[in-house]
Amino acid sequence: MPSKKQQRRESEILMHLAIRNHRVDEVAQRLRDGADPNAFDDRNILTGTPYALTALCTAISTAAHTISPERAAIAEVNRELFPDSPPHDIRGERARSIEIIHLLLSAGADPNLPTRTRTPLSLAAFTGDMELVTLLLDSGADVSGPCWSPLSSRRQTKGGVGFHGNAIHEAVEKGRAAVVSLLCSRGADVSARNDAGKTALDLAVERGHSEVVRILQEHESHVA
Repeated sequence: MPSKKQQRRESEILMHLAIRNHRVDEVAQRLRDGADPNAFDDRNILTGTPYALTALCTAISTAAHTISPERAAIAEVNRELFPDSPPHDIRGERARSIEIIHLLLSAGADPNLPTRTRTPLSLAAFTGDMELVTLLLDSGADVSGPCWSPLSSRRQTKGGVGFHGNAIHEAVEKGRAAVVSLLCSRGADVSARNDAGKTALDLAVERGHSEVVRILQEHESHVA
């Protein structure tokens, strides 16, 4: 018979599965039954890598996916292949995913607990999901939101990965102007440098994100 520790761990793995499938009631029940809201998965199911996600990061990734172009494309393909089937309830998936994030945070999920490579805020900024970025900041996430990479040029002191950059670098690289503006308004350090020694403005200029360049220059003029 499995020990209580083994049973709890199995419940936590199943909780991640419930999160990825938007099953609010099951997540709530597993949390009530003692599942750790900060539990890691056994691996990253989405990428197939050994870089396991926390429950909160699984929920963030799942919620962001519901409004991604990839999810919309999947829904369109399903409509074409199965025209007589009910359409996918993407709005419902989104609402349930956000509810799960609130459940996890209310149960004690740490908005700053990193995976091997990302903080929750870094992940949300990378996806460009303004609602998630705002929710995490309002829940106490550190606005710096660092991330790490095995390809970092910095010394790799954190389990085979080194510092790569902050949430603002992630948002700038992707041209997420609204997220960059929000991070600036919440006190992000725009002078911070990534592993290549570049500031957010350096990256914005390099990538040709003119709106992001304007936002950063305007912010720098106000804090100077």
